[in-house]
Formats: sequence, structure tokens, C-alpha cells
Amino acid sequence: MPTFLTSTKCHLALAKYKPLKYTNLSRRLATSSPAVLAQRSTMKNQKIRAILLEDNDLIRSLMSTILESRGYEVFKFTTPAICPLQKKPECNCTDKSRCSDIIISDLGMPSVSGLEFIKNQKDKHCKTPFIAMMSGNWPNEDVTIARNLGCKVFNKPFNMSEMEEWLDYVEQNINLDRKLSNTIFENSGGI
Repeated sequence: MPTFLTSTKCHLALAKYKPLKYTNLSRRLATSSPAVLAQRSTMKNQKIRAILLEDNDLIRSLMSTILESRGYEVFKFTTPAICPLQKKPECNCTDKSRCSDIIISDLGMPSVSGLEFIKNQKDKHCKTPFIAMMSGNWPNEDVTIARNLGCKVFNKPFNMSEMEEWLDYVEQNINLDRKLSNTIFENSGGI
């Protein structure tokens, strides 16, 4: 039976959370294919970078635990308004690097909505390849807009195995040659 995440169940889920399986990225790095062997030395010390925007403390803590247990570097923010990516007038992504591998954002947050944040990043030509949005109250037009922006849409309460499956997909499809920009997050660990 699937496990669904609600705010009232977050503290219980957080206390007993264990990843469903080892990360596909770890399995890819452990294989002996020539392409992976060539990248192993450069990827060993690199982590998948995730930006997490969620105003609910319990959900943010659980999502952070899920991501960190998979070996991700996680920058957490209670609202896009305090995220350095929102504050900067231009995108930090270049032809050779990007700010993050993943952005996971709640829809309704104080000051700036998650959808406004994603639109803003897309308008600035952000190169983050995997974006997910989650909400317990999706107006139909927002679902359409999020999907048109290329976002994976999760309804709260969401099925934890559905989130794990999406993260598996991300790990299977991430470009192992990517470069991450560090300047935007210097001295900014989020909340």
C-alpha cells in the first residue's frame, strides 16, 4: 500500500524514513561501462544539487531528508523571496554550467509563489533540467502552466514512492558531465 505524505504524517514519516533503494546514480557509478569509468573520478566527489522551496517546516524537513539520504546537496528555502536565484536579476546558468540539477517547489508560499519563481527562472533562461512542483490545492490553470513549463506535478498528499520514482528517473537521466555554478550559493545555505 502506498504511503501518502500529509503535514500530520510528516513527523512520523521523518522519524522512520529510509530510502526505498540505493540511488541509480550510485549504481551507474558502480558499473563497469567505459563511459561511467571515465567519469567516476570526477563524479565521486560531486553531488546532485537540489533547491528545495517549501514553507511547511515538516514537509521541508522530510523532503530534505529524502534528498540528503540519496546523497544530494540540498539548499532549502522557506520562500523563493529569500532564494539567491530569485534575488538575482539575471540567471547564474551559463553555457558551461548551471545553478542546480533539481528544483522542487511548493506552489503556495509567502511573498512569491512557487509558480512565479519557476516562471521567473525560465524567463531568465535557467538551465536546471529537472523541476517539480507540489501542492495540496492545484487550480486547473496552474497545473497546465506548471506542465507547460516542464514541471513534474505532485499533488499533496503525495505518494512517497511516486517521488522516489521521479528521483530515480532524474538520476538515470542526469548528465554526468554537467558543471555546477557555485558562486550563487556561496554563503547561502538557505534557511
